[in-house]
Amino acid sequence: MSKVIVQTTGQFMLINGDVEIDPLKPTLVERTAFINNALSNGKLKLLLGDVPDDSVQADVEGLLAPKETKPKAKDKAN
Repeated sequence: MSKVIVQTTGQFMLINGDVEIDPLKPTLVERTAFINNALSNGKLKLLLGDVPDDSVQADVEGLLAPKETKPKAKDKAN
């Protein structure tokens, strides 16, 4: 299953088995039927899909950080 980063849409915790999603805290989880159901019911919002399989919760902040864009080099006409 793919991993995603989700966040609750309110001040409540979601628990399913060993998965705990704290209130309003971005959380890395596997995309399961429980997660899909919570997303479709509006209890969760998807912050990032298709997270690398080797990612862990400690990587979340870095994965969500805005990516710096480098200015494109202009072609110089000779």
